[in-house]
Amino acid sequence: MLTVKEIMTAAPHTVTPDTVLLKVLAIMNTNTMRHVLVVDDGKLVGIISDRDIRMALNSTLTYGDLGTHFSWLERFVAKQCMTRKPITVEPDTPINQAAAILNEYKFGALPVVAQGKLIGIVTVTDLLAHLAEM
Repeated sequence: MLTVKEIMTAAPHTVTPDTVLLKVLAIMNTNTMRHVLVVDDGKLVGIISDRDIRMALNSTLTYGDLGTHFSWLERFVAKQCMTRKPITVEPDTPINQAAAILNEYKFGALPVVAQGKLIGIVTVTDLLAHLAEM
């Protein structure tokens, strides 16, 4: 049976909880990705998606023009809009089980952890790419 480690992205891009959202967004745009993992002292503490950032900017607490939104991206940090303690999978998790978790919770990605250490990320795109290759 095919496992997560065979289709995951190893050594994913990470940020710290205090990374400004403008930098998080720049990492996403530069690397054409929608999720960045948040680590603190090497430990996975969260995941932040492009949707998390969009929702933070479009909340009822924010208003203003595009320039104002960019200033917020420079003031707010990852820990303010990340999902804390994300659900994770292990590298030997069968891909159908990972797909079931992604589907059930409507996630776009799952961090992959081995013995408490972050080693990768598996995304819906990874699963679709695998299906397309079959």
